[in-house]
Amino acid sequence: MKISYEWLKEYVDVRFSPGELAEKLTMLGFEASFEGETAGHRIIDVEVTSNRPDCLCMLGLARELSALTSTKLKFSETAPDENGDDVAESVQVTLASELCPRYCARVITGIKVEPSPPELRKKLEAVGIRSVNNVVDITNYVLMEMGHPMHAFDLELLKGRKVIVRGAERGEKIITIDGVERNLEPWMLVIADEKKPVAIAGIMGGLHSEVTAKTGTVLLESACFDPSVVRKTSKTLQLETESSYRFQRRADIEGTVPSIDRAAGLIQEIAGGRIAKGIIDCFPVRAEGRKVPLRLSRANRILGMELSSEYAEKTLCALGFGVERHDMEFTVSIPGFRRDVEREIDLIEEIARLYGYDRIPSTIPAGRISPGSEDKFAKIMKTVCKTLTGSGLTEVINHGLINENWLENFDLPPAKKVVNPLSEEQSVLRQTLIPGMLETLRVNISRGVRNVRIFELGNVYDAGKGEKLSLGGAVMGSRGENWSGGTEKADFYDLKGVLENLFEGLKIVDWTLVPYNGRTFASAESAVIKTADCELGVIGKVSDKLLEQFGIDGADEVYVFELSFPLLADNAGVDIRFKTLPKYPASFRDIAVVVPDEVKYADLVSVIMDEGEGIVEKVELFDIYRGDQVREGCKSMAFSITYRMGGRTLKDDEVNKLHEKISGRVTSQFNGHIRA
Repeated sequence: MKISYEWLKEYVDVRFSPGELAEKLTMLGFEASFEGETAGHRIIDVEVTSNRPDCLCMLGLARELSALTSTKLKFSETAPDENGDDVAESVQVTLASELCPRYCARVITGIKVEPSPPELRKKLEAVGIRSVNNVVDITNYVLMEMGHPMHAFDLELLKGRKVIVRGAERGEKIITIDGVERNLEPWMLVIADEKKPVAIAGIMGGLHSEVTAKTGTVLLESACFDPSVVRKTSKTLQLETESSYRFQRRADIEGTVPSIDRAAGLIQEIAGGRIAKGIIDCFPVRAEGRKVPLRLSRANRILGMELSSEYAEKTLCALGFGVERHDMEFTVSIPGFRRDVEREIDLIEEIARLYGYDRIPSTIPAGRISPGSEDKFAKIMKTVCKTLTGSGLTEVINHGLINENWLENFDLPPAKKVVNPLSEEQSVLRQTLIPGMLETLRVNISRGVRNVRIFELGNVYDAGKGEKLSLGGAVMGSRGENWSGGTEKADFYDLKGVLENLFEGLKIVDWTLVPYNGRTFASAESAVIKTADCELGVIGKVSDKLLEQFGIDGADEVYVFELSFPLLADNAGVDIRFKTLPKYPASFRDIAVVVPDEVKYADLVSVIMDEGEGIVEKVELFDIYRGDQVREGCKSMAFSITYRMGGRTLKDDEVNKLHEKISGRVTSQFNGHIRA
């Protein structure tokens, strides 16, 4: 924004040169530079930040300089001489949109429109505004002086002498004062008479209602419009004006009346005429004044210095704030033109800004440092990474966005798609870590690396619940070369051993594996990992179909697991209960039972423990046989059972009797027989 040094001096005693003034404004937060002289005025270019629309005018900057230099602001609001008819008899105003919170209007009759006085023209031209005529120039003059946009209509050209603030109707058009026909959208706000739009609210007036040399009666408009609508309309129509620039930054709703009064008085003074009695002020919702408490003790603590309460009160009052002082505490009333001030820290910033940031002494920050502490979740994450790394797995990090085609062979709901994906490879949010790990294995294979053991801890998207943390792992290739140079392929039990180490480290004791049914894994070597209360996840050999989809040779057997990390954390940390060492010897018996292939190991062990009457201490599977001595569709499972009683030594006949009972229960329940 360009301002005139000479014009500014009319409102405040400036004792600085233009260059020094630019430096002072910069230190106040408005970057400024002296540009030179135009039409007898020395021009300073000022950069006003978007949160300070109150300083997009001479009075706003003069107020800042007045507070800085402790000089009086030379401006007083004056009431216009109302010597005409009642304003309600001249025009009817209807506010039909909430996008205009306030609309004020005055009527002036009998004016004489002609070129502006030379001094007025020079001031406007100095700051880059073209002179039109005395009435239009005065509205622009008051805009630059007080910061509030206004518009003047030829009242005789408004059909029905009506002003209606409303949304544009579909298909409406308007020719603006620059001679361009513009198409209006229904969401745009317009000023209309009873027939058609006569102005685009907050931006520009219409050609057919502008003030010309033939105008005798003027309707002055001073209003406030919704900033977002003004901005959107301005961008859509590619029409940027001094008015739209200020309305986009939220004009002061309390400045409407003082501005229109100032303009009406100047028009009467320069163009003559009679000002109608009264003012039309459509202001349906009046907001209560805002008040913010300020503690001087906090201000001094933040600034690192000791400012007096007198200085703080004087500074805030000079900036236009209302101050109620209570010793070292204040209640500060916020004027309408300072919407950027909302909190106590904003008031402290105002005091510091006027005091001068360069004058605030430098101090070394001090404070107590408390030792850091980890929450349970962080500790579990550290334990997981440490345990899996110790088990020979390497951590990987894959992208959270994956190819939608990768999910074809997973039993999952439809994936959440990205609206504007960068590529097809990153088109949906991942719901599982397994595709990313398989892609990692494929890349390793393409580099000639076939022995891979990895894990990943990352977020997956759970439809309806948002993101959640998941833990996955995968093994492929050999267990490692042995001393004889041969290799053994990793299998299901290698990965199960990794989980056993993990659960032991997390103190998860009551977990088991149950059959898995789905397309992701080969059913013979897969399981769901369960506790008493929930399903932690899955483990298994990846199906050949899924490996083929990822371009992995079927000869490379891949085993993976995936666990819900929140559920893992919920089950972690169970206290381990220790038992005293047994005083009495154990008895051992073996049993080999032939059962159908579908019978599960866990079911057999559960029956043996249940029938053991608390005397069976341990059950271990040591052999599974399928062959000539076992009928087709069956298998022989051999268990070693440990019997022990805590209070005495068991007798052989007691053990034999219980062993026979267990054998009978197992064969009857699972349709099997004891193998000799």
